[in-house]
Amino acid sequence: MIFYSRQGFARSLLLFTLVFIKPALAQNSQPIHVTNTLPIMIGSGLSAPKISDITSQKSLSVDFFSRVESNANDAGSATETLTIDGEVQSFSALGKWNFFPRWQLSIELSALRHAAGNLDNLIREWHDFFGLDQGDRDFLPDGQFLYQYENTDSELSAISINDSVSGISDTELSLAYQLYSDDKINLATYISAVLPSGDANKLTGSDKTDFKFSLALGSRAQRIGWHASGDFIRIGDRRLFTIPTKDTTWATSMGVHFKASNAWRWSAQLDGHGAIFESAIDEIGGSAWQLSLATEYRGWQMYFSEDVSVNHAADFSFGINWRAAY
Repeated sequence: MIFYSRQGFARSLLLFTLVFIKPALAQNSQPIHVTNTLPIMIGSGLSAPKISDITSQKSLSVDFFSRVESNANDAGSATETLTIDGEVQSFSALGKWNFFPRWQLSIELSALRHAAGNLDNLIREWHDFFGLDQGDRDFLPDGQFLYQYENTDSELSAISINDSVSGISDTELSLAYQLYSDDKINLATYISAVLPSGDANKLTGSDKTDFKFSLALGSRAQRIGWHASGDFIRIGDRRLFTIPTKDTTWATSMGVHFKASNAWRWSAQLDGHGAIFESAIDEIGGSAWQLSLATEYRGWQMYFSEDVSVNHAADFSFGINWRAAY
């Protein structure tokens, strides 16, 4: 896997980027490419918010996204116990093809790795500095890797993973149509299928196809822009990490973007989604929200995210994205 030779992979990626890619600051408001990848929710059909502007993009483009997320969750109910302690490292590539006026076809390929946390102490200091809730981090040892769930009412619900795992994640295919576009706003609709190319046993995906319908609304090029999007998701896999899932759920994203110059832009974004699981544990049986802040320079974007609803999403996320056009 690419994660086992990190330095070599990083050098190859940088060389590829410098030789072939032409980073550019997108003219219109674009969401931060982030989603809730709490490990047990990978495979639920959740994905990053969609872009509202299709027609002004290049006929062929490829975007790259990398991130690391830290989780520290120790929760339970009368019959259930859940421990999620570790990091998720991921890399994905999103290819887009405008094959006809107003129409776009895209595919997102991803790989990820679950491993022990290396950022525990840094995140604890981050929370202390800003006066943020540590959640369950104070009750879990630094550097531990443990995903564990048990339900005493079900013989099927007892699983534990304590060795690092990695692999290809699920693949998302999307067909988009530009419903409306003028000098102020863009509106696009997407129909997506998230194909089970991952491995549910490794928490890199699911065993069934998820389907999704999305609407994306956003402003045209202005100094201060905004976006809003919503997803309706049909969850294909009836169990993730042995926990029963709901049939459907929703996801939404709202953000504002300040374009300081032709090269610089800053963004703030709030993402949320409905319950994924049929569980009495509030952290996974209810909705989740996370706040992201990003700075972007000529198509290179760096962001971090914090869970607003503590322990319902990844405790801390950090990512670097590249937007490219050919």
